Amino acid sequence: MSEKLFFVLLEKTKVTIGEKLSIAEHIDSEDCIRDHDMARNSPFCLEKTGGVTSSLTLENIERMPPNSIGCVLKQLNLKDTGLINILPKLRINRDNRVKRVGLFTSEKEHVAEILSQDQPIYIGSVKNMILEDYAVSILPKLIIHKDCKV
Repeated sequence: MSEKLFFVLLEKTKVTIGEKLSIAEHIDSEDCIRDHDMARNSPFCLEKTGGVTSSLTLENIERMPPNSIGCVLKQLNLKDTGLINILPKLRINRDNRVKRVGLFTSEKEHVAEILSQDQPIYIGSVKNMILEDYAVSILPKLIIHKDCKV
């Protein structure tokens, strides 16, 4: 499923995630729903800055099982959004190479769910990582590829 369709569904409908959901880059000239393996060949940028995250979106994220959404990320940039809590739900490909991880939040609630869980979050190989404000508190939960330096 394209990331664009996925986030519209999160915001507008009650979403239940089964065992095999993958999200990939949205490409205007292609179907939004494709084969499960498409995520491996279609990395995407997960980016959201500010704005109000709807209560339905947050409820949908909370109901998702950990590691239930397969994906390959090119870039991760979340700023002042409750979408940061989707990170433990992502099953990021082990060969993932992220150019940039930027997590910024001035609200403790945006990272509260992550901090309350014991589960680590695998990000992959990261070229550049920036964490600010309350997002810094999730650093111990992040697992990056062993060849990367923090």
